[in-house]
Amino acid sequence: MTLARDRSRVTFVAHTSLLVQSRRTAVLFDPLLRCSLGLPEKGFDVTRLKLGAICCSHSHWDHCDVASLLLFDKRTPVIIPKVSKPTIFNPPISPMLGLLGFDDIREVEFWKPIQIDDIEIVPVPFHGEQDEPDAGIDHYTYVVGTEGLSLYGGVDA
Repeated sequence: MTLARDRSRVTFVAHTSLLVQSRRTAVLFDPLLRCSLGLPEKGFDVTRLKLGAICCSHSHWDHCDVASLLLFDKRTPVIIPKVSKPTIFNPPISPMLGLLGFDDIREVEFWKPIQIDDIEIVPVPFHGEQDEPDAGIDHYTYVVGTEGLSLYGGVDA
């Protein structure tokens, strides 16, 4: 895989893993790279890209997979939700990422855009499946924009 030098594009990698490529950078959302879940061997090429960021929308294994994250350069920024009330259903992600060796962990707040080079990401509150009725969760969905491309990532909504 190479950067989309001619135009922006989005590529379905696996499960809910999306790769957004702009003219200058690439951002991977919710990496889940497992052959046992149907990922072709070529799908692992994404681990060799110089990514502008990795975004994990929430702590569930299929959106923030430890085995998949271990495959990436640990200098890559990781964008995660800011957890306001930690619970068993809403655990903080930052300590786990630190133990994996990531050192640029960015906790984002809803509706506050973040810029990764020429890609803008707006974390949007999650209103989908809940682990427990009335449980507070800080998962996010996202709106992504770059030249010639905009998309909404609804995650588990």
